[in-house]
Amino acid sequence: MSNMSSSEKTAYFALSPKEALEFDIGDLRNIYKADGIYDVTIENALQDLIKQTKIKYKTLFD
Repeated sequence: MSNMSSSEKTAYFALSPKEALEFDIGDLRNIYKADGIYDVTIENALQDLIKQTKIKYKTLFD
């Protein structure tokens, strides 16, 4: 987040929890792809992360 401009940070902090999670997962996908290590194992781990986050913070995603 340190590489975000002030206006980008403002927009990020205005996201709903679901939108922020989607943004962050998309950012992780882009990083893994840029590093050339994105594959089905990474995607499965990201899907598990989404699932676990929604379970742990259930009230944010109801």
